[in-house]
Amino acid sequence: MFFCNKPNLSARVSPKQILIILCLVFLMPTHRIEAVGFANLEGDFVSYSPLGSEIKSYFDNKNYVRETSDKLNWPLLRKYYRARGYSPAWCRADDHGYSVELLLGFLETSYQEGLNPDDYEITPNVDSCAHLSDEKMAEFDIALTNAFFKYSKDVHTGRLDPKQVDEEWHIPPVKFDPVSTLETAFKQNTLKETLSALPPQHKQYKLLRTALAKYREIKDNRSWPFIPPGSSIKPGTVHPHIQLIRRRLAGEIEGDAYPNRSNEQIYDNNLRVAVENFQKRHGLEMDGYIGPSTRQAMNMSAEWRIIQIETSMERWRWMPRSLGDIYILVNVPGFEMNFIKNDQPILSMRTIAGRKDRSSPSFQSKITQIVFNPTWTVPKSIAIKDLLPEQQKDPNYFYKSEIEVFMRDHGNTKYNPNDIDWSQFDEEYFPYLLVQKPGAHNSLGRIKFQTPNEFGIYLHDTPYRPLFDKRVRAFSSGCIRLEKPEQLAAMLLGDRLNPTPESAEKVVNLIDAKETIQHDLAETVPVYLVYMTAWIDKDGVVQFRNDIYERDRKISNSLAGTSTAG
Repeated sequence: MFFCNKPNLSARVSPKQILIILCLVFLMPTHRIEAVGFANLEGDFVSYSPLGSEIKSYFDNKNYVRETSDKLNWPLLRKYYRARGYSPAWCRADDHGYSVELLLGFLETSYQEGLNPDDYEITPNVDSCAHLSDEKMAEFDIALTNAFFKYSKDVHTGRLDPKQVDEEWHIPPVKFDPVSTLETAFKQNTLKETLSALPPQHKQYKLLRTALAKYREIKDNRSWPFIPPGSSIKPGTVHPHIQLIRRRLAGEIEGDAYPNRSNEQIYDNNLRVAVENFQKRHGLEMDGYIGPSTRQAMNMSAEWRIIQIETSMERWRWMPRSLGDIYILVNVPGFEMNFIKNDQPILSMRTIAGRKDRSSPSFQSKITQIVFNPTWTVPKSIAIKDLLPEQQKDPNYFYKSEIEVFMRDHGNTKYNPNDIDWSQFDEEYFPYLLVQKPGAHNSLGRIKFQTPNEFGIYLHDTPYRPLFDKRVRAFSSGCIRLEKPEQLAAMLLGDRLNPTPESAEKVVNLIDAKETIQHDLAETVPVYLVYMTAWIDKDGVVQFRNDIYERDRKISNSLAGTSTAG
């Protein structure tokens, strides 16, 4: 009622009342209240504090904003500081420098995540808000917030935009808002927990982080000698390069089964075991022969191996934060598939991926259906480029391959391939639809796993079993051929995705039925096709593979050149 009543101007204040008021004033806290503000008529916020006014002045300085736009993400900064009335985020009297010290510690150790600490440069270059003028303190506060925004984005969703550096990466990016993340961290007093949770929590990412530290130590402290070109070196022979090869292997792996005999030029059995282990880790033929491919792998520098690890870590930052408790991971350049359950591979097998001119893309889907004894409707591009030339060379090719011919877009009328003059058709004109009958000869084999996607890619069996004995298996037109499709089918049809004798028998019976049977899965399983040339296997060993589609090089070059406002 005070504001509604007319004030009594004749009222007098006693000395005792004055004394009480003065005591209350002097007993009030003396530290600055930085978060106080109000909305003005323009919808902006104004802080009462001197420091808040200094922060606001930086945003109002158009020349400063323009000159620092390559380093500071002004749109995000304005969004954040406007919402808090331009009050400081880090240089707060009630924080005692804890948040500043915490953030700087994460930035300084960002190299552990495969990032570059120089990307998070802060001006002025100090380690606390203490002893700074209000002007410098405001600049420091803004720089810290910008560093948080950039680091959080880089370590959480990646330094690069996948669409810009890998046109075949189609896994949707992780959604992330650094502004709300920082707001929540301060409101809930969980800055340390927030910073710790930013990197991917996938097991593979953490293992790669450990491997990164190891290979950096190798680069800094151990020498890798160059192995000169020459003829293949067979086990049991004497060769002058043996000493170099021993040093090379000793420089990378500790504890391999061979003695480092610097004066010996004999390729003994212990060294053979070490060479075969090296070949296995690099996807080479494990024959013990030190030929051109093995020499080339040995001459890849530690710096390049570090780049491979960092690139794989970047790709993991592009992945969904949760892949599921159960999922299938197909690593295209690794030519392998793993069925993962609770972070452990419970079924692994070799795969055959797309050849270089028909590369397998990276995407995510689900296995929704198993088709036993599938037909193969030949994609038009394959029909024209692969099958038509075979039919033109051999008029009985379609007959022997049990390929039926239909007129495309004209119903189910079947044509006798012997009645067609195939020489008149080419890439410009081919009106037919080719369908291969089910059976052991079918290019999809006996089992096909439906994974709905826009690329027409799926997992399937194959009649060309000897190809799995090759170390580099880029032979398909993009689909993924599986070494053990029957085992995967038995698992998918088993008890809670566990294979049982009954599910294994069911798979055999469905195949033996020799008719096309579509079996919908009661529980779909996520599938991820990825491109990782460095990873850690189930035994904890770092694996490296060649960049078969030359996708890593573009990413590594981009990573070396990124140092922007983010």
